[in-house]
Amino acid sequence: MRWIKGGLRFECQPDCGQCCTQSIFGNGEVEGVFLTKRDARRLAKAGLDWAVEERDGYLLLAEKDGTCVFLDEKTKGCGIYANRPTQCRNFPFTPGRDSPLATRERWAVAREGCPGIDVGRFYDKTSIRKLVRGRGEHGGFRV
Repeated sequence: MRWIKGGLRFECQPDCGQCCTQSIFGNGEVEGVFLTKRDARRLAKAGLDWAVEERDGYLLLAEKDGTCVFLDEKTKGCGIYANRPTQCRNFPFTPGRDSPLATRERWAVAREGCPGIDVGRFYDKTSIRKLVRGRGEHGGFRV
C-alpha cells in the first residue's frame, strides 16, 4: 500500500454487478468469494447455508458458471445485500498480493472492470488500512 499517498475513491455503482460476474483482476480467472466463519454463520442464520462450498480447505460463496448465485440477473444487484460476505463489503479494500491495493498497476487493472473505482466516496489511507486489517466499518476480511 506504499503507493497510496493521500487516499483513494470508491463507491459501488447501482445496477453494475461486474464484480459478481467476472474477475476484474485481469488474469481471466474468477477467484471466488472467500467467507469468514462469521460470514458463514450469517448466511446460515438467514437460511442460506446451501450457498457455502468448501474448496481446498476454504469456505467460498457458491458460484454458477463463474457468477455469484445471489446476483439478480434483472437488476444486477446483490440478492443478499444485507448479508453479503465481508469480502464483498470491503471490496476493493481487501488484503493480499492480488488485491487491487497491491500496486498502482493492480488498481488500474481493477478500474477497467469496476466503474466504482476512482469515483464517489473518499477513503484516506488510515481508513483503508483499518478496512484491510479488520478494524474498519465492515469488520475486516480474514481467510
